[in-house]
Amino acid sequence: MSSFLSLPRELRDVIFKMSLVSLDVIGISEVNIETRPLNPDLKLDLRRTWQGEIEDQDDETVLYPTAMTYQMSRGSRENNLCLSLFLANRQIYHESRQVFYEQNRFGVYDYYLTGIPACLAFLQDRPPESSRYIRDMHIDIGKYLTLPAWRHIPMRYWQPLCEHLSRHLSLHSLALGIYTYGPDVRQDPWRTGYNSWKRTEDWDDLPETHAWVRELLTITGLDKLTVKLYNCRTKAENDAFLDLLRSRMVKKNADGAVTGSFTSEIKCPETDPTMPTAGEEIFFDIYSV
Repeated sequence: MSSFLSLPRELRDVIFKMSLVSLDVIGISEVNIETRPLNPDLKLDLRRTWQGEIEDQDDETVLYPTAMTYQMSRGSRENNLCLSLFLANRQIYHESRQVFYEQNRFGVYDYYLTGIPACLAFLQDRPPESSRYIRDMHIDIGKYLTLPAWRHIPMRYWQPLCEHLSRHLSLHSLALGIYTYGPDVRQDPWRTGYNSWKRTEDWDDLPETHAWVRELLTITGLDKLTVKLYNCRTKAENDAFLDLLRSRMVKKNADGAVTGSFTSEIKCPETDPTMPTAGEEIFFDIYSV
């Protein structure tokens, strides 16, 4: 161990990067504590748990019989991460932890409306020093919406998640995948299929149905923001929404001019053959889009 620590810090960081930085996004997902489908060695005493829940067609909350927690996806077998390095000694823990959190991209793909609470629990469990190292995240919201009865659940976690991202992380880069197939690009993406939303042109006074946008706009000062929209709204509507995100979330200089990077893409299921049509399962492989 002493011979390793005698190496220059730059060389140690190279070794840490080879051992701890994934070629893929490190996904954060919910897992049923009883089944533990991916990692049978989850240390449940070291992580938050919550009771799974859905809402039935009468808007009555239904709780799962077992508690849920989160887990990280470590990528393919060829790309396994050597997290045991954290246990070597105190110095290696602090050095390798910085490389792990600063150089990886962490992501949540909200397939079953469970990714948001899982991501929140994961971040809340990080020590403050570790949270401040996190630079890069990918968040998909409203991605799997064939069960409209589940429509309300994530909003109670979305607000504290956005607050945590803005206050406790030093985000430089954020990638968003926003799936809104309803009548308004700004509507709550978890309520797709409902046609009762009122439109608004006043971005500073968003109605409650657009609360998810208001929370998202608390994340500011980004060096890089990438947004993919999945809907069939008009170009003017989508452009206005994208301009809102760019003007509020991307870093600006002292004169108020946007200096950070902003890229966007729009896909419509009615015109794009790679997208599902109405009534089909809304489910995507993030690496294919």
